[in-house]
Amino acid sequence: MSFAANPQQQAAFVAHLQQQQAAAGRPPLTPQQLAQMAAALQLRQQQQQQQQQQQQQQQQQQALGNPTGIQTRERPLGDGDGDHANAVAKPHSRRKPTDRSLPLSFTHAAASTCAADGATASPTDRKIAASLEALEALSKHYQTLQRVERGVDWTLARKAHEVNEQAVGSQAGRGQPFKRTLRIHVVATVEDQPWQLSADQLAAESAEPSSSTKIPRVQVRISGEVLEDERYPSDSTPFTQFLDRLVIETPNRDTATYPTSSQPLTWTRPAADPAAAAAAANEPPLLPAAITASFPTSSPLSLRLALYLHHPAGDRFALHPELAAVLDCSESDRVGVLEALWAYSKNRGLVVEQGTEAGAGAAAGAGAGQAPTAAAAAAGGGALKTGIKTDEKTAKFFGNVGMVAFHHVPEYLNRWLMPPAPRLVNLTIPVDPSASASFHTAYDLDLYVPDPARPALEACARALADLAATSPSPAATPSGTSSTSGAIPTRAALATAAELSALDDKIAVDALATAQHLRQLRALTSFARDPVSFLERFVESQAGSLEQILSSNAAGVSGDRGAHSAASGMDQVLGPRWRDEVRKSENWESGEWVDDAIAVWGMREKEGDAQRLRAMQQQQALVGGRR
Repeated sequence: MSFAANPQQQAAFVAHLQQQQAAAGRPPLTPQQLAQMAAALQLRQQQQQQQQQQQQQQQQQQALGNPTGIQTRERPLGDGDGDHANAVAKPHSRRKPTDRSLPLSFTHAAASTCAADGATASPTDRKIAASLEALEALSKHYQTLQRVERGVDWTLARKAHEVNEQAVGSQAGRGQPFKRTLRIHVVATVEDQPWQLSADQLAAESAEPSSSTKIPRVQVRISGEVLEDERYPSDSTPFTQFLDRLVIETPNRDTATYPTSSQPLTWTRPAADPAAAAAAANEPPLLPAAITASFPTSSPLSLRLALYLHHPAGDRFALHPELAAVLDCSESDRVGVLEALWAYSKNRGLVVEQGTEAGAGAAAGAGAGQAPTAAAAAAGGGALKTGIKTDEKTAKFFGNVGMVAFHHVPEYLNRWLMPPAPRLVNLTIPVDPSASASFHTAYDLDLYVPDPARPALEACARALADLAATSPSPAATPSGTSSTSGAIPTRAALATAAELSALDDKIAVDALATAQHLRQLRALTSFARDPVSFLERFVESQAGSLEQILSSNAAGVSGDRGAHSAASGMDQVLGPRWRDEVRKSENWESGEWVDDAIAVWGMREKEGDAQRLRAMQQQQALVGGRR
């Protein structure tokens, strides 16, 4: 490869390198890297030119012939690659360890080949041969463990994915909850009407109208139940468990005649106390089984019931009328809205899954006439390659941009979601002697509940999470929400985590003990093989370490720091009680060692003072030169 001479060739060469980097999935080259490569190529060209010149000179000399009396020839020089191949094939021509240009492709196979021949193998190869073999065996075991771990992780991930796939179910559709029927019963009882009283009771009421206890009224009782389904177990959950709010209105009631009873009656679901909910997590809240109301009247009563449902599968939202007309969906949960938009975009070819320059350019062109900030925020500055393109019907829901990234779609759709409208029930209760004293009617409402198989699947997912991690994460539910039951680690998970931690500690302790025993074994084996040489090497190493510790701070430090370092070095070498042992020795009383110690201390003090003086003089000279 030759370096481009003119700027056009250089630009083409740099573009070719950047394309290779992009094809390999690596980041583009920086200007510093390009400059280094250019310098290396120029140096390589110069070396090649010099070699060509030398070869031409040699050919000219060979053509002229050697001078009289000289019978010799020069060996051609190699670039190193062929020499390394010869070193692997022929151990006797291998480079020596003292070479500074060892081949970069040196492998254990080449070392083993050289070590097999005792005559040509270097001392370094003979020393590291056993270590390389041991490391190779350990690396194979480690690779085996990695393969086993990857297999276990893959199996657990696949099983968890299968569990999630089973959780959504094919009959309900991905992310769509099951639908059940909530039947609302309204029972109205007419009481204390004039035609219901006897003659004596009517006479008593007429005599004392102020203290009358027989006030004509209509007693209304509202209850409900979830119809049985063979897929779900039967339970006695009160119907108020599925209500957030209930409002009873009397739209045709005269406020002047009935100032109190004409006001709407409201029942609201009590807010859950976090402390009480945590204490009674497995117990359902205490809610009334029925709601009763009394209306004083002797004429037909018109009622309007507004029921705000609480769906066990999760919150549901009403779509804006314009968005509902486009997606053909008036009410759903967040996942259902996303699925409706996805189906709409798929049917019209608006989904760009694999971006191209043309698609990105079209998206940028579609949003060119809009505000720059909105286009940059939603379409990534016109550089989007994947997302959902907008048409004339959906553009206003996404800020009138050409393309919206997938991860920004939920944020835009949330702006067009509203609280769902209540379910309205209008009825008229007849109050007439010819009508029955008890009036009963029922209404069916749709209620969305989770998949019946979810409890078993969540238990399976928690078990898999306990095996895969020490703290299980909340299991994803089909409606897009998270289950709170999987967020708390189970006893089995905590026990498994404690056992794994204990095993890790035991492995670490055993590894340290094994390394220590291995060092002891090598030392004892060397001592048994040659005790004299072993002791000589031991004494030399200890003497060198002692000399290094005691003289490490002899130059360039003050007397106090030097004495402290020497004392700490003696503590490391001789132990913390070496001073007591010296005092108890026979030479403690003689003053010769004291004189020597004082002389050494004085010499170090003088050296320290002289060095500090030289440093001050150099600093003053530098300051004077700057001035």
